[in-house]
Amino acid sequence: MATARRNLLLRAATVAVLLPVALLAVWAGNPTLLILTALMVLLGTWEMRAIANGTGWGFVAWIALPLALLLVPAPVVELTAAIVLLAVAAGLVLGGVFVTMRASVAGTRARLLASVGAAIYVGGLAAALPAIRDLPEGLRWVVFLLAVVWAYDICAYAVGMTVGRHLFEPRLSPRKTWEGVGGGLAGALLAGGLMSLLLDASLWLLLAAAAATAIAAQAGDLFESALKRRAGVKDSGRLVPGHGGILDRIDSLLFAGPVVFAFATFSSGPG
Repeated sequence: MATARRNLLLRAATVAVLLPVALLAVWAGNPTLLILTALMVLLGTWEMRAIANGTGWGFVAWIALPLALLLVPAPVVELTAAIVLLAVAAGLVLGGVFVTMRASVAGTRARLLASVGAAIYVGGLAAALPAIRDLPEGLRWVVFLLAVVWAYDICAYAVGMTVGRHLFEPRLSPRKTWEGVGGGLAGALLAGGLMSLLLDASLWLLLAAAAATAIAAQAGDLFESALKRRAGVKDSGRLVPGHGGILDRIDSLLFAGPVVFAFATFSSGPG
């Protein structure tokens, strides 16, 4: 109990320090948010080095790190580029679930795939955050993204811990339950509905966006869990005290960001 209490206090202290920094960057917008995103991408891609080496694929840092950083500002420069980049990034990452995760690859080809894939996974998907912020009502849509993902995580954890009985995906996440997933989805829908008070969009659009965002967030969490399971590690790193690594904190946002970007773009219209 004492160890659990210390871990909880450490996690809370970390959130108390990092959360205001993140929210201030969101409020300030670009280039502040762009710089913070680039820093997270750099650290997250470096964490992918340990994961890729743990799987036996290998990693080429001088390919992955610059490519990941180059992908971050691309959507801010041009909206059409944002749509293409995020669509390609999401497609390649999701394709990796069915191909890379199951394939037996080795040698130079494996290192190149892992390096480029890591850059696309972290840099390509994280690029959605500053891209959303640059849209009309971008600040409110970023708040929508954070509110829905956090509501999903908190409600899924609370419901799963109290009434969870049926395991959701025991191979990747042994403590997640279907009851927790249902509670998380309910929390995400509630958060999405409340955002209708701030966003100039229909309630039905926001509820659809919240549901899609929640599903994407859970997929992002499972995707990173699959990577860690294959690499034989519990956390992606130790940079965030009490929480693991950077990827452990942003895995849900990486998949959810492009979804919110798509809904925000549809709502505001291309500009």
